[in-house]
Parts: sequence; structure tokens; C-alpha cells
Amino acid sequence: MLVAMTFTAQASEKPAISIVYFDNYAPYSWLDDSGEMRGVFVDIIDEVVGRRMGMAVNHTGLPWARAQEYVKTGRQDALIAPATAARREYADVSQQPVLNSRMALFTGALHPRMADLEQTRSLTDIESFSFVTQLGDGWAAENLPEDGVQYVTDLNAVLRVLSVGRADLFVEASLVAHWNLRNLGLSGKVVEVEGVTIEQTPYHLMISKQSDRHILEEFDRQMVEFVESGDLDRLLQGYK
Repeated sequence: MLVAMTFTAQASEKPAISIVYFDNYAPYSWLDDSGEMRGVFVDIIDEVVGRRMGMAVNHTGLPWARAQEYVKTGRQDALIAPATAARREYADVSQQPVLNSRMALFTGALHPRMADLEQTRSLTDIESFSFVTQLGDGWAAENLPEDGVQYVTDLNAVLRVLSVGRADLFVEASLVAHWNLRNLGLSGKVVEVEGVTIEQTPYHLMISKQSDRHILEEFDRQMVEFVESGDLDRLLQGYK
């Protein structure tokens, strides 16, 4: 199969890149009812890669595990994700993050050990608890005890598992978890553990090693300008 990124010899045509996203990760990325990709990541790429770099961008949404496999095999050019060791094996990584995300700790609102959870200062403080996350979560695979994590189909399922007490904890970007809790009507049943930040996680543009990666240098330059101009902060305000 031909790699999707093509730099045509005809000057009248734009160079193109195909980017695949997690299709159920609102507000970062999601597939709407009309089949269009929406979200923070999509808006950033449209602005930086589409408008500022002058490229044609094809946005695709898939379940997360499959999306990563498509980039690994070169079926799609790129994705946006934390730069785990496993992903670096099949993709080159931007120097500048697309977004820095605060990873927070979520649990059932009536968890009996809430006071203990609020004292969390590192992952070792909570290694005895059970976790839940969605399939394809590379951060969990690298950072959480293998035998203490329950993997379910998607983010909505994760939040429902927490809401009925079938797992203790979930580590997720604060903006993402709160957005989805509101949409599911579970804000009163699943809560962020107060005062706890697990880490600040950068999400990077990652281009398959089977695609043309030379645009990363220009992408980094444009991302710096985008952030310094205040345009990224203004974009994010629309999702809070």
C-alpha cells in the first residue's frame, strides 16, 4: 500500500498528510455524528499544518489501538500522542509538543480511602490500588503495574467502571475526563482526586518511519510561533 503522504511534482497541488486520531477522546479528538473529526488536536493541526504550513490534511478517527497500528504499518502518516518508547520504535517525534496535558487522578466519589488518595505524591503511593483504562493506553502500559490494570473498550466504559466501583483509579488528562464525565452525566459519581497531579504529559506529532518525516522541523518552528502568539491559549478557551 502506498504511503499516504505525497509530495507531488506538480506545483499547483499541495503536499498532503494523513493523520489518524483516537475517535473517542473528546475534547482532544472525536468523531461527530456526521462522521467528521473534531477536537483540540484537529483544530491545532488545521491551523499549524494546514493554514500555516500550507499542507492538505486528511483527518481520520479510529479506535485507539487500531489507529496506532495504522501508523506503525504506514497505512496512515501520523498521530498525536505521548512519545512512549514503543511509539518511538515506529515513528519520529516532533520536538515541540502539540499540547501539554495535566494528568490527574480520578476515582469514585464515595471511595472509602479518599483521604489516602489525596496524599498521593507519586505512583508508588497508589501501586496497591486497582486501575482501569482503555485499550491502547501506552502511558498505562509503561507506568502502571501490569497485573493491576483492567483494560476496557473505550473512555466511556472506563468512567462507567469507576462509577460503580469496579476499579479504584484512572489516570487521565484532566480536561478530557471532566469533558466526558459531564457528557455522560457522571460528574457526581466520578471525581478528580483533589490536589494530585500525576505528571504533565506532552502530546507530540509523531510521523510513521514509513512516511516522509522532513516536515517535523518546520512543524516545530510553526508550533513555537503558534504558542508564543497566544493563539493556542485562545483556542483552548473554547473547550473549557
